Amino acid sequence: MRLLMKNLQKINYFSSPLAWDQKLGKILSRHYARQWSSFTEYLSPDATKDMRDLRMNRLILRTYKNVPAYSVHYREAHIDPAQVRCEADLRLLPCIAKSDFKKYAMNNISCFASDIPKTHAYANSTSGSTGEPFQYALDMRYANEKTVLRYRYWNRAGITMSEPKIFCAPKSALFLVPNLIFLHPHFFRARKKEYIERIRTSKAEVLFGFPLLVFDLLWALAEENIDLTFRRAVLAGHSVSPGIRSFLKKRFECEMFEYYGTGETGSIAAECEIHNGLHIQEENSIVEVIDDQGKPVPDGISGKILITSLSNEIMPFIRYDPGDKGMILPDRCPCGRTSKRIVVEGRNNEFLMLGKNGEIISPSILRGVLDQYFNHFHRYQMVQETIDHFVLNIVPVVRLDKSEERKLLEKLYECMGQTANVSIQYVKKISPLRGGKFQYFVSNMWSRKFPDGFFSNIPIEQQSLALQRRRGR
Repeated sequence: MRLLMKNLQKINYFSSPLAWDQKLGKILSRHYARQWSSFTEYLSPDATKDMRDLRMNRLILRTYKNVPAYSVHYREAHIDPAQVRCEADLRLLPCIAKSDFKKYAMNNISCFASDIPKTHAYANSTSGSTGEPFQYALDMRYANEKTVLRYRYWNRAGITMSEPKIFCAPKSALFLVPNLIFLHPHFFRARKKEYIERIRTSKAEVLFGFPLLVFDLLWALAEENIDLTFRRAVLAGHSVSPGIRSFLKKRFECEMFEYYGTGETGSIAAECEIHNGLHIQEENSIVEVIDDQGKPVPDGISGKILITSLSNEIMPFIRYDPGDKGMILPDRCPCGRTSKRIVVEGRNNEFLMLGKNGEIISPSILRGVLDQYFNHFHRYQMVQETIDHFVLNIVPVVRLDKSEERKLLEKLYECMGQTANVSIQYVKKISPLRGGKFQYFVSNMWSRKFPDGFFSNIPIEQQSLALQRRRGR
């Protein structure tokens, strides 16, 4: 054991996490990984790249051999994965998107590794930014590594795992971190007194969740002139406007930390105390930015984000297009961390809807219902036509019968309130927006609730005046 521990000082955990988990056991391995997670943030870029290239090579060759969908995908593009020897060679490989995975699955071409037991897979589904229901699997064998790297951005924000955190996001995400106090986003005003009491009793000083949902909670508290303050907010799910960031700081003395990730690939990047871009978790993620022709763009230029996750061998995501745009920042961060930083753009299609009683209705909650019908829908889109009438357009795989429609509507009304009226329409096609992205919840009513221009970088004094005017109505 002494010899093993001596070797641990020389070998980076993240170069082969599964091997160290097996040798040490999960508890000791996680302790060792946490030590490395603080050290690798300051490794030289070349040292990190060398470690990552080894993992990337193993993943690509193993994927080509054992995942039929990738074997077909690369053969169709006339690509030999053996030519990919370093990160710069990744551009030789074709991109892959949700539509590709769905195409192969519909043609009975497996997207899963044939050499790994399915017992190691965790199945999930998402709509994401494309609005297309998508089923995927995560590799549970990498849980240790993912947990350590996810906890790192909490530590970076000065937050301990043991302290309570107010949670404003879909309930399905409760398992991500401990000690979460869930406040259902659709009932902030109906349960305002109850929620305020729960916040006071918990003594929570940390907020966690989706930016617009956390903002709506704080807006409701501000309307009541509640004397609560929060120390930190960790937010993800879509881009955070400067207006929201400024509101948290000025009104609640709350410093905000943003992070970026997807359900399919997990955590990818997180903000540091400098608040200028998000540091990429380069231990297990490779992020590229390309133009519309698929060519890499220089740092500082916006383009399409591609992600290669090194922590999923069961259903790999290699040069995966999640539908997001962004740019790699060209300079090193003043904080001293050596990892590249990314600014994520184009994730603002999380448009909220407005209920008849003034409550915000979050698409992220509604997706939790609609994504359960993955096998029934090719695509869906909900349109708010009036304050209490919504149309759910569905491109069906299999048409729902009347009893299934009633069950679906009951689940939606549980989320939206019984005053909502949802009509289901079956259509042949739902078109994307001009930029190619798909908006699957459409409403222009929710923003009426807030001052004009609030979600842009406007002075906090103007926001305060607008809030006072609305209180006086």
